[in-house]
Amino acid sequence: MRQFGEITTVAIGDTYNDIPMIKEVDYPILVQGPDKTYVVSEDIAKLRRIDDIGPAGWNIGIIDLLKEMGNGH
Repeated sequence: MRQFGEITTVAIGDTYNDIPMIKEVDYPILVQGPDKTYVVSEDIAKLRRIDDIGPAGWNIGIIDLLKEMGNGH
């Protein structure tokens, strides 16, 4: 039993070392790398690809997710 009840997990990454983490969460988010490409081409269930890099991409990914979750999804 989890101490805090049911939890929702999110991971955001942009490099190859982030892929194992991204594969394990409820909401995987991949932002573009500095060269505006994505490091992964494989299928990851529910993967969200954000068309921006670094902190700007992270911000877009989180805001989009929070908006979606606020709508009961």
